[in-house]
Amino acid sequence: MLDHDLSAFEDDDKGITGGLLYRLDDAIIPVLQLHLAKFTVGASYDINISKLTVASQARGGFELTLSFKSLFQYRQGDLRGVICPQFGGRRK
Repeated sequence: MLDHDLSAFEDDDKGITGGLLYRLDDAIIPVLQLHLAKFTVGASYDINISKLTVASQARGGFELTLSFKSLFQYRQGDLRGVICPQFGGRRK
């Protein structure tokens, strides 16, 4: 996956992501996502490459996604109080 920042200003959060995913012996999936502030809109298409092409008639599947970031936002102070799993101490 490759990202490109489309932000004109530092506080403006816009970007685009594109690439290919591979599901082992099943599908190749081209993906395109557009990031706008806290939302991500994406589109992908599963290209069937498995042995089940007879059942699926070599048809893939088109998918749309909508994601929202920061639904459960933690304050920075809450993250600093996480206990270190190695020695039971606190992170500083």
